[in-house]
Amino acid sequence: MTHPSTTITSADNPRIKEACRLRRKPYRIRTGLMLVEGTREIAAAVEHLAEIQQVFHCDALLRDDTERRLLDDCHSREIPCTPCSEPVFRKLVYRENPGGLLAVARANLPGIETIQLSACPLLLVAVSLEKPGNLGAILRIADAANADAVVLCDACIDAGNPNVIRASAGARFSVQIATATTAEFLAWAGHNSIRVVAATPRAKGTYTDYNWTDPTAIALGTEAEGLAENWFQEADAQVRIPMRGKVDSLNVSTVASVLVFEALRRRG
Repeated sequence: MTHPSTTITSADNPRIKEACRLRRKPYRIRTGLMLVEGTREIAAAVEHLAEIQQVFHCDALLRDDTERRLLDDCHSREIPCTPCSEPVFRKLVYRENPGGLLAVARANLPGIETIQLSACPLLLVAVSLEKPGNLGAILRIADAANADAVVLCDACIDAGNPNVIRASAGARFSVQIATATTAEFLAWAGHNSIRVVAATPRAKGTYTDYNWTDPTAIALGTEAEGLAENWFQEADAQVRIPMRGKVDSLNVSTVASVLVFEALRRRG
């Protein structure tokens, strides 16, 4: 299918310059927008009704019929689609082998009051997380486990970072994600009868000792310091993963994976 439109051939075009600015965190935060690159990621954004503002495409770089069908789908949904010359498109993208599509979408995070809970909720709570790749991996784990949501507490991470979107493999759009302060989340969890389980190497009980069948939120701390002291005071339980080797900790996304799938196993 063809879609007549004027091809942008100059990197000085205002729309191209605006999109390029979204590579910088301060501009993403200020505008509430983010770049979405990759066929799988854009398809997830479309499927889950993300607010896509614009799709840039380069026909010379479209790799297969999947990308062409996705472009047709964007047109059918009346998403503005703008063709670019290859040099201009390569200025926009950040991957080495980008394919031929790039989207600009809304990145604003809602508050926890928007989360829709299942009958027996299971949530992952990332507290003061710093590394985009870890957040992306946690979102991917939440999607795989069909967890209710990922909550960013006291967020110091940019959820619109391209590395978050890439590491999530599209789960940035398929998983409910919300933001809150620690105090807001703990009050909300209590109101919704959700038990807070703090993951920490200092816990006496291991994760296999805990009964995961209740509504549960798994709290995960920063990569360097773990959870702050107030989480241990407020949590309903603390669990650790036994370490048999020389290192004393696991990557935070690995901890999330072990705990959330143990919860699924216990729930049958």
